[in-house]
Amino acid sequence: MKATEIEVGGRYIVRVSKRLTVVEVLAIRSVYSGRRTGHGGRDRRVYDCRNLVTRRAIVVKSAQRFRAVADILVMEAILAGDASDIARILGKLTRETK
Repeated sequence: MKATEIEVGGRYIVRVSKRLTVVEVLAIRSVYSGRRTGHGGRDRRVYDCRNLVTRRAIVVKSAQRFRAVADILVMEAILAGDASDIARILGKLTRETK
């Protein structure tokens, strides 16, 4: 997803350590990623999230990890751990967006 599509309070499917899970975005921060040598840098967006499966707080450092907005069917499949439903639903999502 693009960084402009991600909103605070939204629930999204995110790739976290080689698995797809549902997270809720708690905050979007700007972090300066410049070098100490003074050659410049830029502000980057960092997403503070809560993993809804494990209830842990995580930090997503790239908008590329966000796959899609999580609707009720996707959230139920991920929370139940049914990988075939997740693949089927995500396959539909990618075909619809093309």
